[in-house]
Amino acid sequence: MYSRDQKMLITPSDYLVRFDEFADRDGSYVCEFILPYGPFEGNEMSDTVYKAGETVRYHQHEHGTETFLVDYGRVEVIVNDRRALIEKGDMVHIVPYLFHTYRYLDEGTIWRELFQGMRMTESMLANLHVRDYHPEL
Repeated sequence: MYSRDQKMLITPSDYLVRFDEFADRDGSYVCEFILPYGPFEGNEMSDTVYKAGETVRYHQHEHGTETFLVDYGRVEVIVNDRRALIEKGDMVHIVPYLFHTYRYLDEGTIWRELFQGMRMTESMLANLHVRDYHPEL
């Protein structure tokens, strides 16, 4: 149910928290706009801005969906060994158990993200804390 407290229009300056996505790299960052809520952890939304050449390792998720919109730049996407080049205005939708990876081709690529059924930011922050406090792992 929509409440009067929720924003209808979200601008890039409306982020709740900003953090570096990678502990061991400089330059790529996440701006979290909506934290997941409700029993299904819905509607988590963020922008990530990437440096040219950054990659996300090949992986899959057991639950939840991810929907991405490129707002600036070009991205090489590989989903289950199928390769595509996407650019501004293109979207990618990832369901559970699809292996996927990304390589950001342009400096300052803006990757708009909507997550359903997962707590993506929470898990990214947990990984950063592990790297900070337990580098041996």
